[in-house]
Parts: sequence; C-alpha cells; structure tokens
Amino acid sequence: MTLGYAAIQGQDLPGLAHPYMAQTTDEFRVTVSLSLRNGAEMLSIDQTIGSFIVPGQPIGWRASLASSAGGLAVLAVLPQAVRDEMLGVIEASNPAAWPRRQERIRHAFAQYESTGFVVVTDMFDGQYAAAAVPIIEGRGSQLRYWGLAGSGLTTTWTAEALKPVGEALKRVQALLQPAASVMLSASS
Repeated sequence: MTLGYAAIQGQDLPGLAHPYMAQTTDEFRVTVSLSLRNGAEMLSIDQTIGSFIVPGQPIGWRASLASSAGGLAVLAVLPQAVRDEMLGVIEASNPAAWPRRQERIRHAFAQYESTGFVVVTDMFDGQYAAAAVPIIEGRGSQLRYWGLAGSGLTTTWTAEALKPVGEALKRVQALLQPAASVMLSASS
C-alpha cells in the first residue's frame, strides 16, 4: 500500500509518520518529535524517545514558533503574509527577547534555503540541539503545517553532527509530503 493510498483511506499524518520517526530514532538515537502549528505556537503530537529525554516535554507541550527547530522550519515555509503576522505576534509576546529571536529566525531561514532543513543548537541555554523539516498537510487554502525534528544534547549533537539527522529527516519528509498534500482534502 502506498502512502498516498493510506492517506486517502483515512490514515492521519502522525500514524503515517510514526514508523519513520522510530526508524530515525533507531538509526541516530535522537528523540524525534512531530509537532503541529497552532497559531504562533507548535503543539507536540507524537515523539519517539532517543538517548536523551527533554525534561518537561511530554506529548502536548507547546512552544513558540521561534523557540523550537520544528517551529523555525515551519516559519520558513509559511506564506509571506502569515509569516509576517506570526513574526509580529512573536515580537509582541516578548519585545526584550526579539533581537535574539530575530537573529535565530534569520539564521534558520538561510539554513533552510541552503540545506532544506533547520539546525538549532542554542535551545535550553545551549544544552539542547535539534534538526527539523516542515511538512505541509493539505492543499489550496486548507493547510496545516507540521514540524518533524530530531533532537538531543549539544554535548553529542553539534551543528555538524546534526547534518546527517537533517538529511534523514528530509528523506522522511520526501516520503510523507505526497501523502500529506492530499490528506485534508481526502477527509473533506
């Protein structure tokens, strides 16, 4: 059964993604998270646990789009008008932190443009790092934006060490994106 057929038959994106998330965790020992954009935040929907568990980050956690690798990957592919709106919300939520966040966002956009994934190494006071890709569910005006991220401690996962994880996540994205593009319209 192809992934597109599975999507049309009602399989949801987390269900389709989970085996690939587990495979990525097995290969790299990273924790792989699937999160969904909800306004200016990302909401964790599923995860496979690697050699490092982020304390206080069970399924259901929420983070600003600018505070997670998955959120930054999603920001990189949002339509310009939506992206501008989200950047305004992020800036207004904490003006003092905006210069630091703005630099992180600029770096993530440039990185996504050149590699197809985002790597962030300065989360949780520089102790936590992640690589991420976006997945866009639906088509036309009915879209949902997902972030797929592999993460771990910066003592193991430097920006250079995360490049193979980012490449693996791109391969998962390439497998899932065709099915994701028909999912919302198939369930309508």
